[in-house]
Amino acid sequence: MTDHGRRSLSSKIRAKLKPESRKTFAEAQGDRLADRADGVASRMQPQHHKSVGQKITDAFSRNSSNRRAI
Repeated sequence: MTDHGRRSLSSKIRAKLKPESRKTFAEAQGDRLADRADGVASRMQPQHHKSVGQKITDAFSRNSSNRRAI
């Protein structure tokens, strides 16, 4: 279950599994926008208000973002 205004883990996985070359322009832009909005929502929502599933998803997202930055 996701918190209000957040993308579900399954939605994130589906977006990542489909190769960028197979996405339409609208799909690719929609994924980027949704990722940014989810990141903002993640940072705005206090940890104690997040569901367990969302905390886990955020932890994986942070680790993924940190690997890309290196």
